[in-house]
Amino acid sequence: INVFFRYKNPHRVFSTGSLYMNNLYVPQNSYYRIKDVRTGEPLCDFNDNRKISTDSNGNYIKIYTQEFPKFRNYSIDFMFDHGGNQQFFNDVVTFYVGD
Repeated sequence: INVFFRYKNPHRVFSTGSLYMNNLYVPQNSYYRIKDVRTGEPLCDFNDNRKISTDSNGNYIKIYTQEFPKFRNYSIDFMFDHGGNQQFFNDVVTFYVGD
């Protein structure tokens, strides 16, 4: 899954393009976790196996849903670690795992 981050309220500057279209790279210590929407319980928590990856196209995460319980909604939370100062974004994305 490609993950795009941008400033919610970018600084005002005069330019010919939109600053909302600029994709930001996340800090090196950025993680995600998957939660069951109904129960609120995490299926996997923030750890080194859940780091947000980066390549020349931007940020991405790999989620293997084969072992997830079927017919449930899940949400993705993000955590950015800025040298010990952690910033959390909960329930950013939801998805459904069916048959």
